Amino acid sequence: MFAVTVGQPKADFTLQGECTNKPQTVVNNSIGADTYSWLINNVDKATGKTPSPALVLPPGPQTVTLRVSAGSCRNETTQSLTVIAPPATLTLTPSQTSGCAPLTVTFGLNGPAQPGIAYRWQYGDGTTSNTFTASRHTYANAGQTTRLYTATLTAQNTCGTTSTTTTLTVRPLAFAEIGVDSTVVRCTPATLRFSNRSVGEGQSSIWDFGDGTTLQTAQDTILHQFSARDSARTYRVTLVVQNTCGRDTDTVSIRVYPTTVKALFTLSTARPCASEAVQFTDATVPRPTSWVWKFSDGTVETTPNPVHRFANANQTYSVTLLASTPCGYDSLTRSITTTTPPTARFQVPAPFVCNQQAALLTNLNDPANRFRWNFGDGTPPDSVNFSPRHVFPASLTTASVRLTVFGSTTGCQTTVTQSVTIKPALKPTFSVGNGPDVCLPGAVQLTGTDPAAKTFRWTLINGFVTNTANPQFTDLPPGQFGLTLAVGYENGACPDSASQANVFRVLSCQAVAPEAFTPNGDRRSDTWTLFGDADAGLSNGCASGIAGARWSLRCMIFR
Repeated sequence: MFAVTVGQPKADFTLQGECTNKPQTVVNNSIGADTYSWLINNVDKATGKTPSPALVLPPGPQTVTLRVSAGSCRNETTQSLTVIAPPATLTLTPSQTSGCAPLTVTFGLNGPAQPGIAYRWQYGDGTTSNTFTASRHTYANAGQTTRLYTATLTAQNTCGTTSTTTTLTVRPLAFAEIGVDSTVVRCTPATLRFSNRSVGEGQSSIWDFGDGTTLQTAQDTILHQFSARDSARTYRVTLVVQNTCGRDTDTVSIRVYPTTVKALFTLSTARPCASEAVQFTDATVPRPTSWVWKFSDGTVETTPNPVHRFANANQTYSVTLLASTPCGYDSLTRSITTTTPPTARFQVPAPFVCNQQAALLTNLNDPANRFRWNFGDGTPPDSVNFSPRHVFPASLTTASVRLTVFGSTTGCQTTVTQSVTIKPALKPTFSVGNGPDVCLPGAVQLTGTDPAAKTFRWTLINGFVTNTANPQFTDLPPGQFGLTLAVGYENGACPDSASQANVFRVLSCQAVAPEAFTPNGDRRSDTWTLFGDADAGLSNGCASGIAGARWSLRCMIFR
């Protein structure tokens, strides 16, 4: 007997595992089939009766097809997957593996970054990075011994982790530091203990004590003695350390004082005038660290070089300096006698000065004293002219004039200030009221046109003079007249004048009637009428000498 199976085969499978470093497991779930063909990317890899052969898949996207058959009946199914390779082995190559701090290292890698892989740098000093390409990294070492750093690069994905490391040796730099066991200010003779607090490895140490003495030693502590005879001295102690990574120095100053102090001081003047600033300058040997100045007027100063003023004239004061150092003190007293300050007086023109005219400033002081004028108008001071004549600028109406008089020193001085009123320059201008032609005996009216003028002097060319403000001239002889006008303020102050030719002309102004004819032709009882202005001389019987033997005269006078 034979068993006969009738039906369509069905292809079905599953794949387990996606990493190239781990085997892929094939589970064939097909039914009704007796022959199996496995294709990878359409390439036949296994055909036969084995349902689940061992398949090796390369990394990357893959297509797996299963074809099943039973007799002449066939069926197939396809699945796609991506096979992942674990991270490739890394090779880390530093630009240098040892050196002196600060050590800067650039890391080289053996290939490019792979997709789907996470990278992490650990530089060994607490610094990390998540980039594939490492930037330059600098290693420090402030210690006393060589330090080792381990740099690690780790690559990781779902199929595995790989890492690589390299060791870096960083040697410390030389760093010099001096320790002093006590204060750096001492009295002679001073013995000090120094300690070598330097940092570094395999270094040498050389001491220079600033007094011509040097010492090369590896000892941690040393002793040295310093001295100062007459004046305080500052010794600069220097420690030089050196190793394979460089050289460094440290310096400390030691101040040593003698045990004796000599107080001295100078002053800018021994006979100042009252309230003059006197400069006191310390000259103590050695230079003190504290000062106490006592003045007999009750004032106390603690600055090295005080300035003091003594209030009363013709009085003797005492000044005492107490100078101290950490190793001693001394005092000195001197006397100072004050003098009387010079007087300062001067006069200015009263009640004002004239603009653009020289004003006399009269110095009323002793010519033996030095002086300085300040005119208050921006011009330079004058220490040459005892009583100067000064012209003030046209833009000013007032100025503060200051005179400083000096005694025996420039600090002994007295200053006095006066305010000066500056009047503008007058204008000697005028007008002719009824000119320029005037008939006899009419008056000539002259008027000054500057309202600020207070005094006037009119001088005609023929010698006539008047001091009235607006004069009238009558009974002048015929002719052409020029004049000079001088004007001024009160009492003739700030005078100015101007002359002008041909200002007005005086005319006789006669009217003559002709004898040749009469108006109506009968030569009897004829009248000739003369029209004119009263100021033209037609008053008081009309014009003289104008009627002939045959004429009668009728005057029409307008006022």
